[in-house]
Amino acid sequence: MSSGLRKILEVHLGRCKRTDAADLVFCTSMGTPLSAKNLRNRVLEPVRQTLELPQLSWHTFRYTHATWLSESQVSARTAQSILGHADVSMTLNVYTQVVQESSESPSRRLPPFWTQTDSSLATNRAVRKTMVH
Repeated sequence: MSSGLRKILEVHLGRCKRTDAADLVFCTSMGTPLSAKNLRNRVLEPVRQTLELPQLSWHTFRYTHATWLSESQVSARTAQSILGHADVSMTLNVYTQVVQESSESPSRRLPPFWTQTDSSLATNRAVRKTMVH
């Protein structure tokens, strides 16, 4: 757990009325479990509307999580385990999205030879031929 997340959770814990080890970390004011529908209607939907974002579902967060794992170079098998998928193809083919900026960056990591244009390759070939003969 990062130190930043730890600090956030400590602040949250300080606001909680119930702090026994068996109590829920996030719960209603009565100490009962949060309902996904209630959380969506009272928190997520108002924030989404304020930020003028498109409609969201809970699966949107799963897609985002899978994509962030991929972008963070987490192995597909590890992501599969974290997301609870029975088959890695579900993780790779359904949940993990391609991030445009990342799909362009691999070419920048290649050695210059692999990213040269046709004209620069022709020039390099001509230079090598003169060096050999």
